[in-house]
Amino acid sequence: MNRNERKNRELIGDTSTRAVSWTRAAGMAVDPVLFGGALLVAMTLILTVAPLSHVPAAVLLLAASVVVLCSQAARPAYWKKLRAIREDSTPRLPDPLEFRDPSVCALVQRLDRARQARQRAAEHSPYGAHHALSGSGAAVGELERRAIVVAARAELVSGFLAEAADAPACPESDAARLRSAQQAAPCAQAGTAYERAASWSIERADAIHRLEARRATLIGTLEHLAAILDAIPAKATDLELRRLEEGDQLLGVDVTQAETELSQLDEV
Repeated sequence: MNRNERKNRELIGDTSTRAVSWTRAAGMAVDPVLFGGALLVAMTLILTVAPLSHVPAAVLLLAASVVVLCSQAARPAYWKKLRAIREDSTPRLPDPLEFRDPSVCALVQRLDRARQARQRAAEHSPYGAHHALSGSGAAVGELERRAIVVAARAELVSGFLAEAADAPACPESDAARLRSAQQAAPCAQAGTAYERAASWSIERADAIHRLEARRATLIGTLEHLAAILDAIPAKATDLELRRLEEGDQLLGVDVTQAETELSQLDEV
């Protein structure tokens, strides 16, 4: 997939790595070695049993496959792997250099810094694999995906507005020029033509104003998402520290007696 194809997918909300459906994750979580071995044994039994029975081999193969899948689902490791695959919904963050809009570029850089801060918070957590962010991977991934889509759309609008700004004449001045030409038209037919042209210049000006407002909305939305992702590591660390303090009995010990004993050292 080249850069243009990836950006087109991001515009419609399809990022490079998306949350895996339960059906697909269930298939991915199956151990291929155990499944293949069990299926081989099942096929061997079918080839030996089918000729001696009136049951079609296809039915026996389907039944054997169901039994093998059920045996996989009965293993705790299967469900652990299934949850890991399902929660691994981290999208690919775009390169900030791909964006020409300075505001969008800076916000995309914030997304990357926020992800690094979350990784450091998880690595330094005293709770290890059970840190405060261990169960929020899907939610964080969804926020990042939305931010990527919003950034791509903001870049699209910004690129068009930048090109429109380089036009020889702005739509408002062009409409004023056409109205003047309409008033000075030598005949009614020419005046009607200039009037229609002026109306289309006004339509263009209105569309550009709507795009400018839409760009401001997209940038504001991206700021909102970036602020949420920025706050997650600090909130997680604060939560873990409060948990530690709530369970730390030493913080509630009266140190008056120890302080008195230490102060008496000078008197000895």
